[in-house]
Amino acid sequence: MAAGLPLLQPYKNTAADFVHGANFAVAGSTALPSRVLESKKIFNPVTTSSLDIQLDWMSSHFDSICVDHRDCTEKLHHALFMVGEIGGNDYNYAIYYN
Repeated sequence: MAAGLPLLQPYKNTAADFVHGANFAVAGSTALPSRVLESKKIFNPVTTSSLDIQLDWMSSHFDSICVDHRDCTEKLHHALFMVGEIGGNDYNYAIYYN
C-alpha cells in the first residue's frame, strides 16, 4: 500500500488476525438504523448493519483486546481511525426505492 499500511481484515471474519487492526465497515450500510429508515418506508436491500451496529462491533472489539480502561487508552493512543463518508446510502435508498 502507498502509505505502508496493510489492508485490515473484516471484524466479522472469525479467522482474522487483528494484529494490525480491524475493519468494521459494511458495504451498502446506512448511517440511520434500519428501524428508523423502515418507519419512513425506506428499505435497505443490502444489509441491516447500520452505523450503530458497526460502532457496537468496535466497542466489543475494544472490550476483547483491553484489560481495563487504562490499557485501552494506551493502546488507542497510537491508533489510526479512518472514517469514510457516512449517510449517502440513506439518501440513495430513499431516492431509488421511492
